[in-house]
Amino acid sequence: EPQLHPLNQGFSLLSLFRNRWFALAAAAAMLVVAFLAGRFTQPKSGMVAITAGGRQRVLVMALGDHLERSQMMLAELANGSDQASDVSAERDRARNLIGENRLYRQTAVESGDPAMAQVLDQLERVLLDISHGADAGEIKSRIESESLLFKLRVLGANLSRAGSSDAPSSQEKL
Repeated sequence: EPQLHPLNQGFSLLSLFRNRWFALAAAAAMLVVAFLAGRFTQPKSGMVAITAGGRQRVLVMALGDHLERSQMMLAELANGSDQASDVSAERDRARNLIGENRLYRQTAVESGDPAMAQVLDQLERVLLDISHGADAGEIKSRIESESLLFKLRVLGANLSRAGSSDAPSSQEKL
């Protein structure tokens, strides 16, 4: 009798897990189920918000750099002499800034920031005049009459504050 096995052992999970192949297949199935459950049950809005916040910070930093370079060029022109040689030296810089400026202006329009779009539009017009070789005196008077350097400084300061904290948009500040 001790050598006889009971005929009706019943179903036992322990007996199944003694088989190594079954144990490996069960572990693999649990991993697949866990992966799929995590994949389809996680809210995707959190990841989008993180990505959007990262993009916003990159945009603020790039726009701040663009405004700084534009401001330096305009300050050099405003404080320089009225000779055409001064403007010709800045033509290439202005051409490089025009393309970037258009993209930033379009982004400001699409994001609903009309104040920033207006300042970038004024800057674009001046950059176009510089790139087309307009008279240095006319460019200086335009920079001064539109207070473009002041607007660029204010916009740049607002962007640097917005990049470091949750500051109000430039529309509220200008």
